[in-house]
Amino acid sequence: MRRAILSVFVVMILASVCASSLSGQSGPPSSLRGPYAVIKDNWNDTLVVETTNYTVGYDLLRMYQTHGEKWVCGTVERYNNEWGFRLKPKTIFTGEVTAEALQTWIEHVSTHMNYWLNSTACFSSKVIMVQYA
Repeated sequence: MRRAILSVFVVMILASVCASSLSGQSGPPSSLRGPYAVIKDNWNDTLVVETTNYTVGYDLLRMYQTHGEKWVCGTVERYNNEWGFRLKPKTIFTGEVTAEALQTWIEHVSTHMNYWLNSTACFSSKVIMVQYA
């Protein structure tokens, strides 16, 4: 099991090197401690999603590799970044379907923070970068 997890993270590191060289954007904050992905919603806004769950990390990696699109969800909390929020790392999950009331986009959460704070938000997303910090 540990060997499989290690293999996943080796692949994540290799994929992130490729993604970093292709992406012209500045990197995420150095405060990240675990695997993370950069997601892009349907309105082309991006958000760093850090996860503490290896299964979710693997799913984000597969989304990156296959250029697939899924719902990326989590509990909204205030955070010092461009949007003023992040999804709590321990609450991240992905899915093919989700409740319509949870569906939103990154800018909407940022501009309606009081509504979304401590609630679950789901973004229809593609993964444009993965990294194991």
